[in-house]
Amino acid sequence: MSLRGIIDVIIHLESFRNIDLYNPGLYHLEISVYHIVSGHTVSAHPYNVITCEGNTEFLRTLPPEIEDFCFKSQIFYIKFCDEEFFLQDIIVFRTELDLETENEIIIQVNLMYLDIEYSEDIFEKNTMKLDRAVSVSEVKLKLRDAMEGINQFFPVIFDKEHFSVVSLTVHSLPIDFRFRSKSIIESISNNRLSIKRDNSIDLAREVSECLLEGIEVLKQEDIDRIYDKYVRTIECVHDKIQNLIKDWNDGLHLQLFYVNGRSPRRLSIEKIKIPLAEWNLSLEDFANKFLSDIQELATKMCYLSTTFLEILAKDSWHITRSLEIEYIENQMNYWEKSIFMEMKLVTDFALETDQNLGERHSSVARTLRRTEIYNENQTLSLQLHSEEASHKEPPVLFLDVYSKVCESSLTLLDTSKPWSPNWLSYSPNIDFQKQGTHLIILVHGFQGNSFDVRHWRNYFALYRPDVLFLCSVSNEDNPDRNIAEMGVKLSEEVKYYIKQYCPRSLTKISFVGHSLGGVVIRAALPFLSEFSSKMQFFLTLSTPHLGYMYNSSKIIDAGIWLLKKWRRSKCLVQLSMTDSLNPRDCYLYKLSNETGLEWFKHFCLVSSHQDEYAPFGSARIEVKENIENFSGKNEYMEMARNIMKRLKVEKIHRIDVNFKMKKSLNNFIGRAAHIEMLDNEALIQMFMFSCAGFFE
Repeated sequence: MSLRGIIDVIIHLESFRNIDLYNPGLYHLEISVYHIVSGHTVSAHPYNVITCEGNTEFLRTLPPEIEDFCFKSQIFYIKFCDEEFFLQDIIVFRTELDLETENEIIIQVNLMYLDIEYSEDIFEKNTMKLDRAVSVSEVKLKLRDAMEGINQFFPVIFDKEHFSVVSLTVHSLPIDFRFRSKSIIESISNNRLSIKRDNSIDLAREVSECLLEGIEVLKQEDIDRIYDKYVRTIECVHDKIQNLIKDWNDGLHLQLFYVNGRSPRRLSIEKIKIPLAEWNLSLEDFANKFLSDIQELATKMCYLSTTFLEILAKDSWHITRSLEIEYIENQMNYWEKSIFMEMKLVTDFALETDQNLGERHSSVARTLRRTEIYNENQTLSLQLHSEEASHKEPPVLFLDVYSKVCESSLTLLDTSKPWSPNWLSYSPNIDFQKQGTHLIILVHGFQGNSFDVRHWRNYFALYRPDVLFLCSVSNEDNPDRNIAEMGVKLSEEVKYYIKQYCPRSLTKISFVGHSLGGVVIRAALPFLSEFSSKMQFFLTLSTPHLGYMYNSSKIIDAGIWLLKKWRRSKCLVQLSMTDSLNPRDCYLYKLSNETGLEWFKHFCLVSSHQDEYAPFGSARIEVKENIENFSGKNEYMEMARNIMKRLKVEKIHRIDVNFKMKKSLNNFIGRAAHIEMLDNEALIQMFMFSCAGFFE
């Protein structure tokens, strides 16, 4: 005999947003819920589907359905990027868990695809073909502590090739307790739906043996222990859900809490009277009283569950937004464990303030990774399954904010909560739309292409649906041309895009450049002076702004020399400052005196001490005051000062990123960190959370 908890897992499927799906066609979602017992999959049973009220934005040509243990959403046709479909379905799964073991509930979401060309009658013609849809991407979530009553928002983000997001909320409600015999448990473990009750079982005797094993005389502490463990669990969840409903009603000012002409009354569970030991109750009498109290609670929980579903269906949008803000705040608190911020008052942005900064950061990162604080986010009951999360281990960020003014006057990143959760959103935000059009131009590095920066573009779009993006392609045809020509080509591409897509609504322009792309952006700025008043933020990732003149890597020096000879790469000649015998006549030195950077409101340089492809000081535009002698030392320091003295911002941001690296050839030659700047999802999310104010 085993005591098991009956749980309803309620999933509100709000919307599907296509950010960057490559292939047009028919898509739908399939959701299943299960847990693992002794290596066997025990599926939860989907038994109810509710459509949220007011869902008129999406035409339900093919409604959702339940098939065996799986929920299938409505079908939608994807034509373009940045499309959003409001699904607004609530699915209720029921399962039962052994309370003596820690069972995680797994929620599996599959993105299903059918390759069909669009036509007016596409749904009517292809109904029979939907069984041929294949799963192109899969995400697994794990739900812990389901018996405690969980209410959480979660953005399900599919893989890089199918970058899209499903906004959903998950709610777990313990409904009842059941005592099961061994034969019934085996039937449940084998997903057998029909279970015959064994009437020969004396339930009270079996329950007393299960709960009071080894106890001959019933004591008060035994009663307290059993009631606290089981009865109080449901009682606490009941109160929690009641309070949640009240908060939604009071805080969100909902006006729709009337169902069938009645308002859901506030339920109260009377304090259960625990039998005193001196009553001389037999163990079986106690078991009968315990079962009666559990049954009373179960009845009230079923009523509350019905009310909860009605309210969720009535005003799901406000409820989802409330839980979304909680999720974003929780994520920020989690990322803060791996973000070390330091404020520094300086007189010269170009001068290094700390010696051996990169080595010190590496030491701190190694120490952090050995501590428990670096483990997964334990404050979220719903999160990615371990096999999914293992690919998203966060780097450690060292965010240094340099200011020429007194720290007390800083307005960004100088408090314990350096951002507002309203700055980010997984769905279109009315406040965002009032701010006009923000265009972000992303520029790839040496011998790269627009797909290199696609991951940054996608995550920007994920958190800021209001932003327009241009992933530059103007220099893909000739990646070895000189930087000045690349800058002209980029400026022409930007002007054309603005003229075509946002000639009147444009209010902000920002630039993101990886590696050489950051230098190309600087080369383009003098030709974009007509937009100087609209410049928002300037962000570079491992960009060698000061070239390779002061570089400690012999491997990189040899590689650059070989590429210059083999490919006759003009841009590498310019980056190594060998395009003229006089350093002050080199293009990179001349570029340091050009206009453009002073137009930006935010200035951020991201680098990694592990990255040998972009020298640390060059990527940070930072030089040592007592730098050792080398050919071109004076010109090197002058370049840094020329760039930084033009800035009109009160503060600049420098971020040193420390990645957890595996042994590889790329890591040995210092290239791995250079690539991680583009591909590390956690880095992009951490930047968005820590620097969300850049978008304001």
